[in-house]
Amino acid sequence: MKKGIILSILLAVGLSLFAQQAAPQWHNILGGQPESYRTQLISSSENSIQVNVQVPGFYTASVTTPRGEAQVITLPKAVSTAHAGEPDMPMTGIPVLIGDKARMSIRVVDAQYRDFEGIEVAPSKGDFPRTINPEDVPYTYGACYSEDAFFPASNIGLYEPYIIRDFRGQNMVLYPFAYNPATKTLRVYYNMTVEMYKVDDNGSNTIESRRSNVVKMDPDFKSVYQRHFINYEASMNRYTPLDEEGDLLIICYDNFISSMTDFVNWKKTRGVNTTIVGTSTAGSTYSAIKTYIQSQYNANNNITHVLLVGDVAQIPGYTYSGGGSSYAGKGDNPYGQVVGNDIYNDIFIGRFSASSTSQVTTQVNRIITYERDLTTSATWCQNGLGISTSAGSGGHNNEDDYQHIENLRTDLMNYGYSTVYQDYYNVSGYPSSSCTTISNHINSGVGIINYCNHGQETGWQSHSPYYTNTYVNALTNDNKLPFIFSVACLVGKYDYSSGDCFGETWMHATNGNNPTGAIGGMFSYISQPWIPPMWAQDEFVDILCELKSNNIKRSLGGAAVNGLFAIFDNYSTTNQSAVGTYQAWVLYGDPTLMLRTKTPQAMNVTHNGNINLGATSYSVTVNNGNGAVATITDADHNILGKATVSGTTANISINGTLTPDTELTLCVFGYNKVTYLGTIDVVGNTNQAVITATANPAEGGTVNGGGVYELGDQCTLTATPNTGYTFTNWKKDNTVVSNDATYTFTVTENATYTATFTAIPQYTVTIAPNTVEGGTVAFGGRGNREELTYDFEDGWQGWTTFQGNTTSPNSWMHNTSYPTSNNNFSTGYGHNSSDGFMLSESYISGSSSGSGTAVTPDNYLVSPQVRLGGSISFYAGARNTSYCAEKFSVVVSTTDNTNAASFTTVATWTLSLSQAGYNDTPYTVDLSAYSGMGYVAIRHFDCTDQWFLCVDDITIVEGEIETGEMSATFYEGETCTVTATPNTGYGFVNWTENAATVSADASYSFAVTADRSLVANFTEVATQTASLIQGSNWWTPTVNVTLEQLEAALGTSGLLINSQDDGFAEYANGSWSGTLTSIEPGKMYKIETNAACSLALTGTAVGNVGITIVSGYNWIGYTGTQAADIATALGSLGITPANDDTITDKDGNTATYNNGWSGTLTTLQPGHGYVYLRQ
Repeated sequence: MKKGIILSILLAVGLSLFAQQAAPQWHNILGGQPESYRTQLISSSENSIQVNVQVPGFYTASVTTPRGEAQVITLPKAVSTAHAGEPDMPMTGIPVLIGDKARMSIRVVDAQYRDFEGIEVAPSKGDFPRTINPEDVPYTYGACYSEDAFFPASNIGLYEPYIIRDFRGQNMVLYPFAYNPATKTLRVYYNMTVEMYKVDDNGSNTIESRRSNVVKMDPDFKSVYQRHFINYEASMNRYTPLDEEGDLLIICYDNFISSMTDFVNWKKTRGVNTTIVGTSTAGSTYSAIKTYIQSQYNANNNITHVLLVGDVAQIPGYTYSGGGSSYAGKGDNPYGQVVGNDIYNDIFIGRFSASSTSQVTTQVNRIITYERDLTTSATWCQNGLGISTSAGSGGHNNEDDYQHIENLRTDLMNYGYSTVYQDYYNVSGYPSSSCTTISNHINSGVGIINYCNHGQETGWQSHSPYYTNTYVNALTNDNKLPFIFSVACLVGKYDYSSGDCFGETWMHATNGNNPTGAIGGMFSYISQPWIPPMWAQDEFVDILCELKSNNIKRSLGGAAVNGLFAIFDNYSTTNQSAVGTYQAWVLYGDPTLMLRTKTPQAMNVTHNGNINLGATSYSVTVNNGNGAVATITDADHNILGKATVSGTTANISINGTLTPDTELTLCVFGYNKVTYLGTIDVVGNTNQAVITATANPAEGGTVNGGGVYELGDQCTLTATPNTGYTFTNWKKDNTVVSNDATYTFTVTENATYTATFTAIPQYTVTIAPNTVEGGTVAFGGRGNREELTYDFEDGWQGWTTFQGNTTSPNSWMHNTSYPTSNNNFSTGYGHNSSDGFMLSESYISGSSSGSGTAVTPDNYLVSPQVRLGGSISFYAGARNTSYCAEKFSVVVSTTDNTNAASFTTVATWTLSLSQAGYNDTPYTVDLSAYSGMGYVAIRHFDCTDQWFLCVDDITIVEGEIETGEMSATFYEGETCTVTATPNTGYGFVNWTENAATVSADASYSFAVTADRSLVANFTEVATQTASLIQGSNWWTPTVNVTLEQLEAALGTSGLLINSQDDGFAEYANGSWSGTLTSIEPGKMYKIETNAACSLALTGTAVGNVGITIVSGYNWIGYTGTQAADIATALGSLGITPANDDTITDKDGNTATYNNGWSGTLTTLQPGHGYVYLRQ
């Protein structure tokens, strides 16, 4: 919606307030208690996402500036990204899941604002690190304070697209607050509806190729998507999510690999697929290790966690320049940024920082004990500790540092923590705190520590003396180990020249041989800024406390790094303080660590102590363990199978080979549960082998004959197809071993045999018009067939061309356009010595458009729009015997004739010597798998330094629409497309089955699951005429027409078609574009024209439509056939007025309802639009 249109419907209310305030004061707009933005998804598709954001009110707090008293404007859980000297205005970011290649834009659909006058808004102090006291930073007034304009100038924007593993995202940015310093007016857009819409498929940072629409999701990342993207659930109809726990890759300094053996074995025992490699394999520089991780992810994108084992000298961190800012430093997170060119992590990264085997061993032991050995006596897990002091007043959420930690404590206590100690140094109203009391609380046992204040390389600076490495090394909290989230400067600087940094010390501390200190934590390498890290800590605690219902993180990496994602919900990835915070926050510890936030609860696990040699599954009963993972491993710690407990049962499929007379381990591992470990004996002997028989697909039939056999015995397998299937063959290791349903062989080893079944046709679909005079019906290419021939004797004959890449200077051309004197293609060089054909180059000759240049083409020769479903035949040749390896494909698109991404490859060839020279080879491609109207193209690509590909005499067989009834047979589940085409003087109404409407679209597609009989209904058409004035027109259709018909009728006179809720269409540069896709009778459309014009639209008559009136403004249209008084007209539309309702026409004539209509508007005109307001 254009700005002028927006302003015409906005509400402006002027108020004066803001006396000086000793404390922040809440100013209510929408009523209720103080709260943050109210954000709601209205609709989401691949082309359009609409979101409503409401501002319930805001806080003001008085501060003293060089210009006197001024107000700081804040909102709970809202951030300001203003630079120093700009008005400090709250804003919000909304992460949105978008298409793999989409280029998006954003606009305001509707908005209401309220003006608050007579207020001096304080400028922002900008970003600066925690080494600077905010009270020492003066307020400065920038240039915008001298301008008579609102700041910011726009209330919407977009950050750059990014990718998180499987999905591409982009953040809407909303600025609901704006300030005009000249008039001292604060404008609050308290109700905004914004739309993020697709412009085209030419976006940046794209997912170029998706392996499959099946997306495997590790639970941590699934929770990321659910929490992060406002439209995640609404977008999942485009994908097939598959829950699957991710893999752990360990990059280890070679000398420490043996010290990691117990850790690797434990991770496999509890069900984590784990691989460990040394730095001699992965590399010893950041670049080499990052390349190795990238290559491993490319080969196995199930890797979700990486653990680095070694000090920074052995495994360097990434060096971040900070853009010349104060936030330069090092960090590990970039190791996990492997998809796209953004800095969002696609893999969670953790580090066992160690310079000796003993430092590795203590970290291994503490992880195993924490996950494996804690019992119901570990009540300390639900105790916590907050450490801070008074600093940073007026920062994040107007919180002092200790207030920030106190708010986190409230969240933890509400979640169910028993005790959360308050170690706030010299803060009135709280218990006295010292370094000794901190250690005493830790030694007594706490499961989490939150810290927010100042820091240095060797300690926290909240207390006096500082809480340093000395205190940590003296702790006696043997195996009562907390995880730590530290907002502080420099405490994670792992290349500290004088020894271990503070974060390392927590992970290395021991009391004798017992681990003390921490189980893991987030410690920053850099001097952190004041506010961005507090957002991450907020989110981390919210995640732990399950306050975000869709975001129950359980691993240390998942909770910590996804807490970091909250920074970029609002801050741009070009903001140096935000980027520095994110990149240089180091996760010390195991990223797969399952955090404990409650006293562990026991599970009652029962299972059979034996498993037969030939078993393919194993069942475990687990009471009080829903969601836990049950894993079976062998003596070598190979994972033989695992399953998630659903209710009280885990059914484990055995995927590995069982060995007789061996013992297996069963581990049941759950969140906040006591871990169960048991054994299972394999029953059998070494002279036996297991033969497994399976069916593919499983529903295709049944198999018999598998089991345990003595070596040398004969085994007979039988396959019986189910109804609708036929038996195809038996396969072993994907190799066909028999085409007979009964197969006998000698048993020599464990083996799996698969019976392959093929589905057969089962259902018939019959279609017919309700009257043969009204129109015709057809299947998408399955009616009578006609041939479209193209000999290119007279040029292109309706074909077009485009390039799939931008690196090749050539494209398809007609032979008569080829500028060469060496090869005169003007006559006789086509198929059968014809004069016309098409050619594409993979080498530009010296006499052509270049000079001896080898090129790699990606050229598409695209047909006119045809009815798909038949076939394409053509002749192709290389025109050279030495350079003939031309590669080409037949590709099909049902949507677009100019976008490579819309085409699907059907068949591909590379010419050989026998097909070279002037010998044209015939090709025929079956297109019966495609239906509907679309395009067929010949693509010349992926060949370099050859010569020419020449194509001639193309024949496309398509479906001819025939009259009357017709039938076709489909496989079960196959998509059927039926098309109805009205004859002249008639219009299409709908498709019905048994007199019930099944589709209002002339082209109707569905999956065939039964015999069906469909009728296409036609009716005679009517014509709607309208005279439009230059400028604005309020119009509604009284006949059923398409948006394209309206656009064509407007011609070059049209400028803009705008709707209330469905988007817009704009005419520019000779074409229409926008988010509006259709028009509906009963809805009003605002049509802007550059000249008066007349419309004549033909379609089926609409008659009366039912309109639902909602609170607020409603754009409605009168669809009757003649003018009527308001009551009669609205009655025909199904509208029942309420007192104080108003209706207004374009000229400003208005009527108000109070037990009857009265006003300057008395009559509604057919085809006219009106604004109906319900208070």
